[in-house]
Amino acid sequence: MALTCAFAAPLPQLSLPGRPPPRWRTPRRVGRLPCRPVGPAARLRRRRPPAPPPTGARPPTCAAAGSAGDSGGDAPLDLPALAAAVAATAAAERQRRREAAAAAAAAAATAAAAAAARPARRGPPAANTYTRYPPTVFRTLARWERHRQPVRYARHVLSMARSGVVRRTRTPLAFLTAVAAAVLAYNELLVPAVARRAAAAAASAAAAPGAATGAAATAAWALPVASLPLSPFTLTAGALGLCLVFRTNASYGRWYEACRQLGALGRMAVNVGRQAGTWLATAPACRERIDGLLVAFLRSVAADLCRYDVDETHGYVTAPLVPADAARIRATGATRSALILYVLSDAIGQSGLTEKRAVTMDTIVGEMLSAAGSCGRIGSIPIPLSYSRHTSRFLAVWLTALPLALYPQVGGAMLVVAPVIGFFLLGLDDIGVRIEEGWNQLPVDFILGSAETIIGAFREADAPPGGGGACEARRPGGGCGGRGQGCQTCGASVPRSGARTRPRCASTGPMVLFPPV
Repeated sequence: MALTCAFAAPLPQLSLPGRPPPRWRTPRRVGRLPCRPVGPAARLRRRRPPAPPPTGARPPTCAAAGSAGDSGGDAPLDLPALAAAVAATAAAERQRRREAAAAAAAAAATAAAAAAARPARRGPPAANTYTRYPPTVFRTLARWERHRQPVRYARHVLSMARSGVVRRTRTPLAFLTAVAAAVLAYNELLVPAVARRAAAAAASAAAAPGAATGAAATAAWALPVASLPLSPFTLTAGALGLCLVFRTNASYGRWYEACRQLGALGRMAVNVGRQAGTWLATAPACRERIDGLLVAFLRSVAADLCRYDVDETHGYVTAPLVPADAARIRATGATRSALILYVLSDAIGQSGLTEKRAVTMDTIVGEMLSAAGSCGRIGSIPIPLSYSRHTSRFLAVWLTALPLALYPQVGGAMLVVAPVIGFFLLGLDDIGVRIEEGWNQLPVDFILGSAETIIGAFREADAPPGGGGACEARRPGGGCGGRGQGCQTCGASVPRSGARTRPRCASTGPMVLFPPV
């Protein structure tokens, strides 16, 4: 018979004359378990009354291990050996648990390190291809026609459940609905129940002596109805609407300025690339260097505005540069964009252009720096926080108290009316907050990437037919000389007049805009 002692370890089988050994279940876990088996089946067995022992049978006793039962004799149990075995089993179990806990801690630390190393937002585009337009860009007439269709009202109402405004305002809307439900439950359930109890108490007190005193005492039990007059909300609704409209207009002004500065940034980069292609036709190394710096600047600005990971995008930004310029761009963040423009001004000064043309290009580079600074200001400095906080507090208090004023007017329908009113007002505030920064709603990659594509198209239009290598100025040690000297590598001179002569680089093959990323 298999028994378990206080150490929760199984005992050897015992043989009883005339009966087979019963099947006792061993506890599933070692340590801190009762002597009896555990589990649902064991509890059911414990509820059954024990079977009476057969006539003439002895009660089971702890016999010696294994072979003693086979020999038919009883022997004393070796308790020290059993205690040692139980202690060894418990020690092994504790060691296994310690190892499992250490492995779980190491896995959690690895996961935390991987999450910390993961960029906060999506990475840069995989390549300089912009074939799919974002939903906020209408490049075809069909998109504009669909945008102006009268059926847009039904389409927008039916798609309300998928609206981003609904997803972002569902938490305050749930709170507003809960407040309306609490007001309705108080007025419809608690107040009538207390009134009925007070009336019953007053009726019972009226039959007893001192009825007037009892009625006065029970009248104090009545609860007031939770409601407010509608006039305070009527008087303050105009002020709340002005706060929301002024804030939304201010946010739209910032969004429009961001869109204008971003478009101007792309246009100025394309203008510099056009001038470089026209004025540096005989110095392809200088033109390639300037084009690479322009593309690197556009990528750096996009990475800064979209909050890309700085270390992850550094190789993507410096890929279009010649090795000498890439070694100079070691700064990150907003300083990287300014440093790229600094190197671009240096490249324009060393390109061999006339003073007038060099000043014209450098003036555009200065305007690019101003536009980039304006973009950074929009993304860093919000609308005055006091105005935003006051509008949020005004709206929150006004909507929280709105169910108290709606109950006398619409009753239980306020469970629908209050969330609907809250959705439209909270939606206005959410839209103002969303467009305040601007970069969350503008297709930054598309706008600046389009400028990069146009610069590459300029380069491909002037590339000679046939294959071959690029100018040696792209390699370390290459570069452009001083004014009037042209490319020091291929010897091509820069014309000082407006002649449209385009002698090609001495090295064969087309010029490469930037290496593939």
